[in-house]
Parts: sequence; structure tokens; C-alpha cells
Amino acid sequence: MAKNVLEILCGVGYIPTYSVKNLDSAQWVLEELAEKKPEIILVLTDDMAALQQIAAQNPGTVVGAGNILGANECIAAVNAGAGFVVSACFDAEIAQAAKDALYIPICQTFAEMTAAQKAGIHTVGYYPCMAGGAGSLDIVARHFPDLKLVVMGESTVSSMGDIIAKTCVSALGIFRGMPDTADFVSADTFYKNAEDAVTGYETWHIGINTPSSEDAFALASELNALLGLPIKKGPTGNFFVGTDIEVMKSYYRGTNGHIAIRTNKVPCAMYRFAKKGYKWDMDTAWPLEDGSILTIYLDVNTEFGGFAVHLLKKS
Repeated sequence: MAKNVLEILCGVGYIPTYSVKNLDSAQWVLEELAEKKPEIILVLTDDMAALQQIAAQNPGTVVGAGNILGANECIAAVNAGAGFVVSACFDAEIAQAAKDALYIPICQTFAEMTAAQKAGIHTVGYYPCMAGGAGSLDIVARHFPDLKLVVMGESTVSSMGDIIAKTCVSALGIFRGMPDTADFVSADTFYKNAEDAVTGYETWHIGINTPSSEDAFALASELNALLGLPIKKGPTGNFFVGTDIEVMKSYYRGTNGHIAIRTNKVPCAMYRFAKKGYKWDMDTAWPLEDGSILTIYLDVNTEFGGFAVHLLKKS
């Protein structure tokens, strides 16, 4: 089960985090979850009855339990329906007690991260704001290249987008807030901000097919004369006119060409497209040295107005 939970976590890219004191105070959470139907959430509570109620009423949602203290509390949370558990620091007894549930310890020090990895854990929670800011993520990645992070504590869409774009970050833990507080927003706003942070979609360029390199250069020159935008030959021999138009030297993907969509997190975008029934051509995936995907096309039979679509990782 832990593997499936991890796949959902990495696909969604963020974990809405709810604080629940007891069963009575969980009603607004239950109402919101019934409306939004998220795939995964984290519940911070000491009340296992509240956790059990949330899990029981949301069978399509992976419910995690946070602030877990010790093995006994971990077992109680799993019995209440938790698909994953989070503790404030690495605890070897919790790791053992979690069994089939995914265990995500929050690790702020290299010593904790080392201990977690030795226990077979490859995804941990992390608060950059407690370790010198987002720049500390690059330091962690250099020392622990096989470790993936669930980053907690970021609140703005721009900062979250910059962070989720990093290869070492699997997901964001985003605190939902509490009703009747100044920073509480509607469920629609909260979930839209989270989606925008993870996907960050931008139309990057349009590719136009031509039969040959000579034809490509001729069309690029015509567009240059019309628009005054500079021509630059790309690494694959295609011609860019400015940054928004790529003139292809052959009939590549798409009847007419292609549309490049930039995104903060290629795996999260792929996950969302796949959930909507689209398929990816893995043969077109362009891997980078760090293991991430720079670009990938939808399958060859998928076109929009005669244009193929490929994703492109934001730098």
C-alpha cells in the first residue's frame, strides 16, 4: 500500500493539511472533503475517532495522520484508516509499526536523514523555512541525491511553484488553515492556488512543420521580415523565431506542428493528463542527468487542431 500512496502523493504534488481537534470540530472538514474530493490529505489530530470518521466518509481519499508520537499511536492511526503517517522527527519504532502504511518522518538534520535512509525510507518531510530558506533544498539534494522531500511551511503560490519545480521535491504539504481566522480562504481558492503552484502551466512556443531544413529557414526568414524577431538555430537543427515560434526542419509530431507547454513539475502534469484519459509516448521522454524529465509528448494519435502537445520542464 505504501507504494501506491507514494505514487498518488508524487502525482498530485501537494497534500492539503487539516487540523482537527476532535470529532465535533471535524464537521467543516467533512463537508469540504465531500465537495472537493481530494485524492490525498493529511490530518493533524490526537482524536482517532475523528480520524476514523474522516477516513470512513472519504473512501476515495488517501488520509494521512500527522503529529504521530510513538509506535502505539502509529498503530492506532493505521487501524483508524490512515494510509500514511507523519512524525515530527525520525523514529525507528514508528517506521517498524507503520508496516504497510507509508511513513514520512520530518527530518531537519543530516543525521536524521541518514538514519531514515538506513531504515529504508526515501521520502521525508522538510521545513526550508527552519533551515535557511529554499536554498537549503539544493544543499540537501547534493548530500542526499536519492532522498525525496515533502516540503512543508510554504504559503505563497510563487514560492510553492519554485520549490515544487526542484527535482528533489516530491510534494508540498500545504496547511489549509482554520475557519474564522484572518488568512482563511475558500476551498475553491485554496485548491486552485495549490493546483496553480504545482502545474504552473504556460504556453511556451508553437512549432510549425515544414518538409526540409531549407523550407524551415525560408519560413523563419519570412517571419523574421514580418515580425523583426531574431532567428536562432536550435540544437536539433530547427529554427526559432524569437522564443515563441519554432520552425521544424521536417514533418515531426502533429499534422501542422506542436504546442509546447511549460510546467513546474512534469510528473505531476503527466499524472493529471493520464487521469483525464490521455496517454504519453515514453519514447519521446528526454531525461536529464538528475533523473527528471525535460520534455515528453502525448501519444502520436493525440492532436489538438492538428497540433501535437509536449510538456517542457521549467528551468
